Amino acid sequence: MTFQSTHTGNYIYDIGDHGALIVASKVGEATNELEFTWDYGKSWETVKISNHPIHVKNIITEPRSTSQ
Repeated sequence: MTFQSTHTGNYIYDIGDHGALIVASKVGEATNELEFTWDYGKSWETVKISNHPIHVKNIITEPRSTSQ
């Protein structure tokens, strides 16, 4: 397995679906979006999560989830 850097700076993240799903947000900056990837970090997309900027303090996946 080979790893490569995808983002610079400080991020909080969580990994789901055995590594296929990665969700990330910058630490210490208010935002209304999260970044995510479904292909192990090869390409990233954003999703709007709020109408107003918020500080994301944690990202948690459901450990018992069996679907995407």
